[in-house]
Amino acid sequence: MFRIIFIKTVTSDNALEFESEPCKQFFASKGIVHQTTCVIRPKQNGVVERKHRHLIEMSRALRFQASFPLQF
Repeated sequence: MFRIIFIKTVTSDNALEFESEPCKQFFASKGIVHQTTCVIRPKQNGVVERKHRHLIEMSRALRFQASFPLQF
């Protein structure tokens, strides 16, 4: 059984990649609301930063195990 999940909201820490016009158009076309956190409130960004760090560390470990060159 498949379950379709729709993204309703994206929260970012005022990252520039989410402020680009193509990204804004994509969000608008899909009905996604983009929210930003306060710049001076690192506690709001903590969960996202930890998840991002985990993804980076996992990708580095997988790249190392696969013996891929550093350019990847």
